[in-house]
Amino acid sequence: MSNISRATKLLTSEGIDAVLVTSPPNIYYFTQHQNIFPMVSGRYDAVIFLTHESKSVLVVDVEEGIGLFERPLSVDDIKFFGSFPFCFSDKLTPSELKFKKAFNKYITSPRTATEAIIQVIKEMGLEKSTIGVEKESIPFIIYEKISKAFPEACFKDVSTLLRHIRMIKTDWEVERIKLCSEINEKALKAVIETISVGVSVWELVKTYLAEVARHKARPLFYLIAAGRNSAHLIPTYREDYRIQDGDIVRLDVGCEYMGYCSDLSRTVAVGKLDVEKTRLREITVKGYYEVLKNLKPGIPINKVYAEAMSTVKKVIPDYQRRHVGHGIGLEVHELPIINSHQTGVLEKNMVINMETPYLKYGVGGFAAEDTVRITDTGVEFITGKYLERLINV
Repeated sequence: MSNISRATKLLTSEGIDAVLVTSPPNIYYFTQHQNIFPMVSGRYDAVIFLTHESKSVLVVDVEEGIGLFERPLSVDDIKFFGSFPFCFSDKLTPSELKFKKAFNKYITSPRTATEAIIQVIKEMGLEKSTIGVEKESIPFIIYEKISKAFPEACFKDVSTLLRHIRMIKTDWEVERIKLCSEINEKALKAVIETISVGVSVWELVKTYLAEVARHKARPLFYLIAAGRNSAHLIPTYREDYRIQDGDIVRLDVGCEYMGYCSDLSRTVAVGKLDVEKTRLREITVKGYYEVLKNLKPGIPINKVYAEAMSTVKKVIPDYQRRHVGHGIGLEVHELPIINSHQTGVLEKNMVINMETPYLKYGVGGFAAEDTVRITDTGVEFITGKYLERLINV
């Protein structure tokens, strides 16, 4: 499961009595509840986590209904808000019966998330406590009403602290990242097997989406481009470009499975590349891989950045890159960010991606990226099981 003991320790050390969690990744971290409503209707769920008791209450829209009772959640109580006219027959499953009881209780419950959060704070006796909030994600109107409702409480932004908590993964989290990464890599392998002269880029996109869906995962992004267009950071897919001999195909894709994310990139050579494309493709692999395979706990993060940049600049003197890697987990980009100003060192059970891509208009885009887990003595590769780093078709 998530590292709740680490969360409790770090939050308590900052004097936080309870934390109001409102971002979907952190709601999942504390409860294993995956909130979809912000993506479809602008409604928000929340969790109130009592630090000294490690007790959590999930505040959730009643429309999410029976799904809350059909999967395991790490919560002590559920508080509904909203309204929906559910009807029940006399023939109900055990999960449906649980939901019916909760629904009947909910009828007198608050109609908005704000009202429900205020009620839970009162029930927990937190009116004069220090409450952590995610100012980066909580809607301002909700925060304003809650802070006015409790003038004697102290509200403290814990957005960055929660990111630091999630930076170190548990074995349970690593296994889910592995599962998601395996789906992503297999889907990318299927895409690469589709690549040939005359095939359209959109056909590659469709292959990726179909493979991810076949494994019951959810696509997050699919940056797939070929030829000169591969230099475009974000492909538009406005032109149904067909692959030609001598092209490079840049593939950068990611999906989500069971709450956790994946991120993988490769550059495929179609036929024989010219000298410049060959040189650039090779250095974008060497730039990150030579550094990546030698990582271990205790290495300063900004030193990792410096070494990767130095390797690439030996071939591309004017190479520029704001970061050469990032943590990954409930979000594609998590701490640590591998850049020049990131403080701290690598720690055991960080899961990071490293990459040194290069985009050159008029030539093309070159990318390679892998995911590793930092172990006691080095790294464990999570990706690279099914795909080489230099691929030719």
